[in-house]
Amino acid sequence: MLIDIDLELFYLISFGILLVSNLFHSIELLVAPKKFLDLIFMNEKKKNPLFFWRMLQVSSLLSTLLTMVLLYYFQFQNITMLAFLVTSLVSFHSYRIRVSGKDGADQLRMIYMVYFCLGFLLPSHSREIVTLSFIGFQILLSYTTSGVAKLLSPFWRRGNVLAGIMSTYSFGYPGFGNILKKSPYVEKAASYTAMTGMLSVILCFFLPWQAPLIFALAFMFSFHFMTTALMGLNDFLLTFPAGYAGVIYLHHLYSGVIGQL
Repeated sequence: MLIDIDLELFYLISFGILLVSNLFHSIELLVAPKKFLDLIFMNEKKKNPLFFWRMLQVSSLLSTLLTMVLLYYFQFQNITMLAFLVTSLVSFHSYRIRVSGKDGADQLRMIYMVYFCLGFLLPSHSREIVTLSFIGFQILLSYTTSGVAKLLSPFWRRGNVLAGIMSTYSFGYPGFGNILKKSPYVEKAASYTAMTGMLSVILCFFLPWQAPLIFALAFMFSFHFMTTALMGLNDFLLTFPAGYAGVIYLHHLYSGVIGQL
């Protein structure tokens, strides 16, 4: 299985998935329960915090939708870039004032936005190369550091972490948590599957063939789907895959260099 490298298409795919990710993230924050908002504003004094938060997320939602419409009609012209810059600024402010509910997908989305905004300063072809390369590297770094950190953890190596996580209020899924508690071998297998999946991406990246890397990324997408279904980590489902095109493009560059040696 080979995927043709169309630089412009890959760039558009990453940008589009990022916009969809931010759109759903804004909706999720817009309908956040009152208890969540109390945690957000516990260190800030605002006259009407609920109204402020709702307007902030509505602004993020509308600016993201506007960027999508402009992208469809004008591609990456200045007006589209300006709309995305506004979207990014609103998202940064929303992220900054939150003191709870942040995760790795939130951080990755902010990093993506920085890369795209800085890339807008470059000519079209250079912008696509540089942005995709940085995004792809970020995905490789994220999976590798997370996989290594879990591998070095004695708790993850013993395979007795997931049942505890599934029993928490934030990420709990009682039914599945009880299954893991009653089946330690299943829990250990699930723990090592997560670690292996993350580390397989960087290992497959250094192979000269594209198919193993595609398989590893597909496996990680299925992993994010499971964490979304079981743990409510909705952001992971789209935010990480937004960088997969960058990983494939980087592998294409790497394979070309290796082939010339």
